[in-house]
Amino acid sequence: MNQQPHILSPKEAFKACFSAVAAYLGRPSAETVLFAGVPIGESRIEIADIRHLAERIGLE
Repeated sequence: MNQQPHILSPKEAFKACFSAVAAYLGRPSAETVLFAGVPIGESRIEIADIRHLAERIGLE
């Protein structure tokens, strides 16, 4: 069976990476908790939103 690899969209990849960092730091990493109230577009995210997420998981 020839299976195609699962290719993540930029939005999915960003969320997966940020969730992984949060989990590594022992912070809540569930998407519903981590990204609540943060609008993430399909192709871009504002730097202010990245800063907000970073503060949410304990990064400065």
